[in-house]
Amino acid sequence: PFYMKPAECQKGIGGMYVTGYDEKEDRVMSKSGQSFAFDDFISRTINYANSAYYRKEAGFLFQKIVRQHQDIIDFSGTEVPCGFRITVLNDVVEPILHRVRWKLVAKGNTNDNFSNGKSGNIVVLVDVGTGKISDGLNDNWPYATYCQSHPETGRSFADFTIPLWDK
Repeated sequence: PFYMKPAECQKGIGGMYVTGYDEKEDRVMSKSGQSFAFDDFISRTINYANSAYYRKEAGFLFQKIVRQHQDIIDFSGTEVPCGFRITVLNDVVEPILHRVRWKLVAKGNTNDNFSNGKSGNIVVLVDVGTGKISDGLNDNWPYATYCQSHPETGRSFADFTIPLWDK
């Protein structure tokens, strides 16, 4: 298994979590349960057209599947990696960890792209000092709703701390 995505793109366009290849049938299988004829797979990924957000000439990244901490799997209800967006301020003396957003993947999704709330994924803020998380946000203003617990697992955001945050 591997995850592939354009090196330069936005909104998760052209990304795919590939779980296998059936050589006999010449089909690629995805984490979402779909399978594609190899030529169709290439059309949906590397040869994706009609998007201002994707530059084919920038190339593609192929990545091993990251196994996230079991506590995160239990909290989020998915093995699909939930990414962190980390903002670091480059001070004159030293870098300062300023803000961390955690993008929680919704069931059935294969990437953490928020897509302005359209993907179903949720965003929370992480307290940079403690690793505790805020309530979840499911969209952008003015359509956003705060969630006090994960909509799929029912786990409370207030009771969760990112594992190994102090490390």
